Amino acid sequence: MSKHEIEMESKGDVARAIAVLEKLLAEMRTGTITFEDEEEGDVVMLSPAGEVEIEFRAKQKRDKESLTIKLSWEVSPLDEDEDEGEDEEVDEEQELRISSDRPSVD
Repeated sequence: MSKHEIEMESKGDVARAIAVLEKLLAEMRTGTITFEDEEEGDVVMLSPAGEVEIEFRAKQKRDKESLTIKLSWEVSPLDEDEDEGEDEEVDEEQELRISSDRPSVD
């Protein structure tokens, strides 16, 4: 399977963080999560199914706290994408769309 990757970083208040997590959960419930970088034209489609491994990492420092959540699962052969992808650099101000929609082909 080729490697496709999109990374997202953004800042906002707690309400924004909750909204992003709720959107992610809603899309996960549909069975397809599509991450699309509209500016770069990159798309990563995930299809969580079967046994899902969940990892949490909570960290406190003197002036900062963080929570890392990692979900992973095995991909069935029918879900594999044969296209070759390239790794992309992370742009901290990059806006990404998270949805269950399939990308439109122009």
